[in-house]
Amino acid sequence: MTTQGTRSPDASTEWPIVSGRYVVGNPERSVAICTLASSDLVDQFAGTDEVAIVGRLYTLNLGLEKLVWNVIANPAIRFLLLCGDDGTTQISRGVVHLHEQGFDDEHHILGVSGYQPFVHNVTADELAAFQQQIRIVDLIGEFDRDTILAKARELEALSEGPWGTGVRHPFGEPQIATPNRMGDITLDPQGMFLVGIRRETNEIILDHYSPERRYLRTVKGASAEAICHTLVREGLITELSHAAYLGREVAKAEEALRWGLEFEQDRALFPVGQGGPWAPFGPRADRPFTGGPRP
Repeated sequence: MTTQGTRSPDASTEWPIVSGRYVVGNPERSVAICTLASSDLVDQFAGTDEVAIVGRLYTLNLGLEKLVWNVIANPAIRFLLLCGDDGTTQISRGVVHLHEQGFDDEHHILGVSGYQPFVHNVTADELAAFQQQIRIVDLIGEFDRDTILAKARELEALSEGPWGTGVRHPFGEPQIATPNRMGDITLDPQGMFLVGIRRETNEIILDHYSPERRYLRTVKGASAEAICHTLVREGLITELSHAAYLGREVAKAEEALRWGLEFEQDRALFPVGQGGPWAPFGPRADRPFTGGPRP
């Protein structure tokens, strides 16, 4: 699946401007395709240069906001072609109503009910751009790639050219994530966990030890979700950084069971028989230790 950004026609910045479940085609094309609830249909358009972008849409809030931001940021896009499965939630109705009726003072999409149909982060100017720049075309229920692309070619021939220079949402500079150094780690007063897997029973196994390294209990489960919920519910984890760390490790353990990979705590997953030397604490081991207790 292609999700990398490209250069938009009239801007020196990256496009698409927000991440999502999409494939990028030719950003100079005038047609964007939304496959609605049909996520698998998106990948059928990988590698095509006949449309600008193809993506799916599940929600009439954050997902719809991303759709609006990406299409209005590229002035070449003049058509939004809806296809695929509309599902039981009729996502297309929300897209059409936003385009035709807009939203109220609370940013509720007019004429739409259901689960949180609010686009709180779309501005009035962005809504106006979406309404004026884009024409929505209904091909809902169509799943055939060739039929959809044939319609896209028809629309391309009708394009009147770029609409202005595009409208880009003012996100500001992203915060750059950086890992803690070893000396920055705060130990959890509830203790530590050794994480492992048991292939015979398809289970994730956590052995719980006190801060003094005394065995307390074993927690086991079939999913990372069940493990994490149990740790929080039973009060076995109290430090946020520890919770984030264990969340990563049990998610890795679940993937190891699912895909038949080897799992060792604090290192990347690897194929069976292809492990290297153990690297305690993962990438953190390469950073300077500045004092304080080691985990």
